[in-house]
Amino acid sequence: ASQENAAIIIVGNQIDRCQEDKELREVDMLEGKEFADQQGILFLETSAVTNTNVVDAFQMLIEKIYEI
Repeated sequence: ASQENAAIIIVGNQIDRCQEDKELREVDMLEGKEFADQQGILFLETSAVTNTNVVDAFQMLIEKIYEI
């Protein structure tokens, strides 16, 4: 399948750790978002520990699949 027919999302994981210690962050949120925008794909940061954006990531992906 070509990328036009694929729903792709970049998920920045473990953001709870980065909020506790900024030195742990590998990729700046804005940098990740800009990269995803340039590639025409979705981007979201999540944390399973705090349940931040976990459901949202799946919802975004499902909505994109329905668009295709």
